[in-house]
Amino acid sequence: MIMMNNYFTLYEFLYSGTALEKKIPNWPEDFWVIENIREKLLPVLNKLREAWGEPIKITSGFRSKALNKAVGGVENSLHLKGLAADIVPVNGNFTYFKNFVQLYFQDKSFDQVIIEKSGSSQWIHLGVESNDGRQRKQLFGLTIK
Repeated sequence: MIMMNNYFTLYEFLYSGTALEKKIPNWPEDFWVIENIREKLLPVLNKLREAWGEPIKITSGFRSKALNKAVGGVENSLHLKGLAADIVPVNGNFTYFKNFVQLYFQDKSFDQVIIEKSGSSQWIHLGVESNDGRQRKQLFGLTIK
């Protein structure tokens, strides 16, 4: 197991049940994707995890183009560049977690925090930088006061 830093492993960023089920390779073609994960996404996730005080699960990290298409991701998804992760609290208290995330990011730099759901599943999409390098502080499903 390759530890990326503090709380997360590279495996967590690359693992996809959908990729395994559909036999879709999910490995970055370019090294800079791993650098984006390590240098841009990981520090934000580690700080969030530290503040939360309990484990956070990455339900979707990096996605290859084929995997992104298979899961219905947008063509310019930040997941393709290692700049986004979908996360949930391991303790299952999603309502408390999304409120915590709202307060946590109130004074932080980020690109997007989006509450997403499919059926009865919910998760938070965290994007750390837009495709053009900006941090737009976009919130969908949450409001920062």
